[in-house]
Amino acid sequence: GGGGALASVASKVLLLTCGFWPHYATLPGLALPSAMAQVVSAYQRFYFEKHQGARRLSWKHTLGDAEVAARFPTKTHTLVVTTLQALCLLHLTGLTDVGRAVSCAALCEVTGAPLGVVRRVLHSLTCGKHKILSKTGPGGKNKIEEADIFEPNAAFKAPKIRFAIPMASLENATSLKARVEEDRSHAIEACAVRVMKARKLLDHNLLVAEIMTQLVAFKPDKASVKRRIESLIEREYLERDPADRRQYRYLA
Repeated sequence: GGGGALASVASKVLLLTCGFWPHYATLPGLALPSAMAQVVSAYQRFYFEKHQGARRLSWKHTLGDAEVAARFPTKTHTLVVTTLQALCLLHLTGLTDVGRAVSCAALCEVTGAPLGVVRRVLHSLTCGKHKILSKTGPGGKNKIEEADIFEPNAAFKAPKIRFAIPMASLENATSLKARVEEDRSHAIEACAVRVMKARKLLDHNLLVAEIMTQLVAFKPDKASVKRRIESLIEREYLERDPADRRQYRYLA
């Protein structure tokens, strides 16, 4: 990773190797506020100059966090929020500063984020413990509608100077678990193929032990490893030795 300051924004980038992490959904059409966009652009220049274009870089804004200084009539607070919350707050205050009413639909348009994402962000900022935004419109007390209008809550007060504003996860727990399992299955299979490509012929127990030793990002159970080996046999990456069914052969 790297850190620095640009356009009055202190930044820290965490660089992750995608093979060790689940494939989180990206928001490719996301429109970053100018200050954020400058930081991203500066880091990309540094990264690609360092690696001479030999690597790819994908931003996961759904995993980031930020601290935002928010000036209210009574005092200035430091808001600990997600990157998406910070992005929406910066866009919203930019629009209200020029006298524009900001609806949920308008915020979707200016941020480039899907309606479901913007709804969750606005819900966390208007319906949670810390109601830093106020809203009017057809939405109920704890519901966000496209036509609801939002603005900074001038009456907001809080005893703490610095506090976090939690936000509901964008990931469905069931689908996230399934995606993690899928990614781990790919990792087990890739490891098995690497081992068999090098060894050509290997006993079942030795192959399982080698896979368990080489996988450091997570520890698979033996049943999962056995299922992935069976899958590789079905797809003709491996075959059983006709003379000894406990032996596997690599198929080039």
